Amino acid sequence: KHSFITVIEAFYINQQVILNETRNTKFELHQNIGFGIKPGFYSGKHSVHLSAGILGVYVFDQNNSGNQFDHFDESYYYGMDYNYDLSNKLSCNFGVILSEFYSRSHFGSAELEEFAVLQFTLHYKIF
Repeated sequence: KHSFITVIEAFYINQQVILNETRNTKFELHQNIGFGIKPGFYSGKHSVHLSAGILGVYVFDQNNSGNQFDHFDESYYYGMDYNYDLSNKLSCNFGVILSEFYSRSHFGSAELEEFAVLQFTLHYKIF
């Protein structure tokens, strides 16, 4: 039988992806904190989910003179993922989330308009 399920998820992603780096500056997508809802269909040990939610996005911008500008703001995301239950408590997950988030470097010409996160995770079910 196919079942419809909904998962509520809170997560933290420590990315530290350098978007632009020169001899004098560094512009980096640093971290995301997210909360979302994932409705999906479950069949046996397999499930497929759509996801949507909100992210707290942290962008790190600095120059070699010791100046630093940190930008933290919200962004909405959407995505899709596939989940496989390894046991009643443990599952593995493969998915992607997409988010539009604009940030411009204060020390260079780099800009961030949107980003995608490809994720592979292991989930442990508490309840």
